[in-house]
Amino acid sequence: MDFSKIKNKTYIFFNLIKEFILKSLKLIKKDFKTINRREFFIFSILNFVCFISPSILYSLFYDNYNYRLDLVFLLAFIPFSMFMAISKLKLNLFVIIIFTIMELVQFSHIFYFGTPITPFEIELIWKEQGEILESGLDTFPYCFIPILAVLIPYITLWILYVKKRKSKGSFIASFFVIIILSILPKKALTGGKQVINNLMPRNDMVSIYNSLSSFSGYIFNRLLLNHNTSIKEYEPYQVIKQNSPDNVNIVLIVGESVNPSRMHLLGYERPTTPHLDELAKTDKNFVYGRALSSSVLTTVSTTMLANVQREPDNILHLRNQPTHLFKLAKENGFTTMYISAQDNAIARGFAPDYIDVFHTKEYAPIADAKKGDLVILDKLDEFSLKFGKKNFIILHQRNIHSPYDKGYRDIPRFKKYINPDDASWEEKKLNSYDNAMLFNDYFIYQVIKYFRENSHRKTYIFWVPDHSELLGEDGLWGHSIVNENVAKIPFVFTIVNKDDDAFVKKLKSTFMPTHYEFGKMIAELLGYQIINPNEKKGIFYINGNVINGDAGWFEVDKSDGKTLKITKHMP
Repeated sequence: MDFSKIKNKTYIFFNLIKEFILKSLKLIKKDFKTINRREFFIFSILNFVCFISPSILYSLFYDNYNYRLDLVFLLAFIPFSMFMAISKLKLNLFVIIIFTIMELVQFSHIFYFGTPITPFEIELIWKEQGEILESGLDTFPYCFIPILAVLIPYITLWILYVKKRKSKGSFIASFFVIIILSILPKKALTGGKQVINNLMPRNDMVSIYNSLSSFSGYIFNRLLLNHNTSIKEYEPYQVIKQNSPDNVNIVLIVGESVNPSRMHLLGYERPTTPHLDELAKTDKNFVYGRALSSSVLTTVSTTMLANVQREPDNILHLRNQPTHLFKLAKENGFTTMYISAQDNAIARGFAPDYIDVFHTKEYAPIADAKKGDLVILDKLDEFSLKFGKKNFIILHQRNIHSPYDKGYRDIPRFKKYINPDDASWEEKKLNSYDNAMLFNDYFIYQVIKYFRENSHRKTYIFWVPDHSELLGEDGLWGHSIVNENVAKIPFVFTIVNKDDDAFVKKLKSTFMPTHYEFGKMIAELLGYQIINPNEKKGIFYINGNVINGDAGWFEVDKSDGKTLKITKHMP
């Protein structure tokens, strides 16, 4: 081997890279020389204000949409506003036109339906043009405020760009504007069918971000990749208000990736649930067992659980959100809280505009990195000052998500199962999973203990995971796979401070309760009865990893109350 030739070629290669970087820097320097700093500063602010103005103006007049300037939006739109301030004028005007069209569609939908438009509903525009035109013409006289909320800021921005901006604009800045705008379309094109779950809008997100997500999902995923299946129509659910409970807490702990076969409480040989084992012996209200989740993926299962949705492809139900648990709670006078160790994107299904206190890991990144789920306990104590007479609280865990050892943050007391030097990959994963289960047991117990010691109200506490985790079953690991074992989960329930024997008896008599059945039970505690005309006795569904059922689903027959008959359906 001639090392001198290799050295020579390496030297030439790095010289070329060096020359490329130097020339690029010179081009950038020359490009930015034409930029007026004052102009850059003013238009950066104008852009950002324009992007949030429709949300601000609309929410001043209507209470069916509330937004939060969260970290995700700020990280995306502050740099975008800055680059757009100095990009080429023609590109800016094109962006303004596109944003205006999307926002007009968006706020028309919010005004009429009360929720942001989804990729599936954009699809319906082309299929129901007659009905939309008829309803639109009837609604138009009342729609001036939503229209003006969009047109005023964007027309103002257009005029200022045309009349006031003097610089020619930067080619480099234009390049970055295009790059930022292409992030969501790229995600929609390359993420497969299941990426549509992450392109669904959120009721508490600034509208322009929702618009970009939904239109990217429709155009680049469902239309260009031909992922547009027909939307099945179901009979609408009925919601009947029965009472208005007072002096009560309803707490739903949403677990993460919990395999029931690793819980000592359910027969596993290792003592992974010491606190729950003790509660099973001493707490007469303590109920536990095996259950079924509504999906194999977090974003799908939490959306279906929060919406109390039975059918895997009932997109119209998702659009209208008539049975969303936070919505029911808020309308019946509950103080509502969502405290999560997950990120903002995972909160999508749980985040309508009916939440009084909202926290995800982005709001405490340093504490989250150190403490994980323990931050939830800290925030629960902190936010308790905002408790009302009745409270509906969802606590969303990140533990036991892979990598499992990250869940318990290397805390010595939870490192019970140590890997020997010659441990296999599988053995290491199982040991770290069992350690995470110990941490999980501690977390659930601490929540129960907190309400026992800090509240005198009757408190219903549910612990229900989003889905299970494959740990070698069928030779598979992880989740998100359309496999029935991913939907087989454990559950835990108790009541503290006061008893409710009838509810405990009802839960104990329910064979392998599903997410849907848990949702209906929680709705009853919130004061509502949910009637679903589409129900068939004993028949339930487990969705795949796509919110509209495109990845297939399982039909579950547990009508005899003793056994499960699970049938897989593929689209």
